[in-house]
Amino acid sequence: MHKIDSLPLMGKRICIIGLQGSGKSELAKYLIRQHKSSFIIDPMDEYGFVDKDKRNIRFIPPSDDFDFSLIFDKISTRDIDLFVVDEISRFCPSRQRGSKPIRDFADACRHSNTTFIAIARRPGQVFTDFTELAHYLFIFRLRGRNDGIWLANQASDLPSAVHGLKQYHFIALSPDRTFEEFEPISMEDENDRRQAWKTKTRGKRPRSKIQQAQ
Repeated sequence: MHKIDSLPLMGKRICIIGLQGSGKSELAKYLIRQHKSSFIIDPMDEYGFVDKDKRNIRFIPPSDDFDFSLIFDKISTRDIDLFVVDEISRFCPSRQRGSKPIRDFADACRHSNTTFIAIARRPGQVFTDFTELAHYLFIFRLRGRNDGIWLANQASDLPSAVHGLKQYHFIALSPDRTFEEFEPISMEDENDRRQAWKTKTRGKRPRSKIQQAQ
């Protein structure tokens, strides 16, 4: 159990933001394990070792300009309770609205009570429509000047809180713009899963279930 389990996250819109190596993926994997089934857009091939006893579908886009409408037509929010987009800036070139297929699917998740998680290294890489409508923003370490401006726009004392975060600690920002610091997600199990997956798949790039079906 982690303190984050006290937050009502099921069926919510969630954004995870932080620099590379700050702990974003560990939090995302933890949340994936709290759901029964998930669809994960995984451009960096990081989530192949999530729990195998769950109905997880992982898709590795062949390119950043991939037409996601091709896969969204094949899945339904009725079949999953979590949708994850890692490195969302790769697929949403517009900072204001994002790509239409992902934006449309985010709306479908909202209407079907499906949890939607967007992951990015910086807040400016997530389209504004999503950050403004997110139920929770999980913020790891940030350092850029523009990051500080964005944080100050959310809450005046948020920049100092984020800049003072210890390694792997993160802040949960709620819609009323109150925030709370959380301790790291345990990385021991995640490191074991990562090593087991790398050993098992060394030298080959796994294909998603959708790719295998085509």
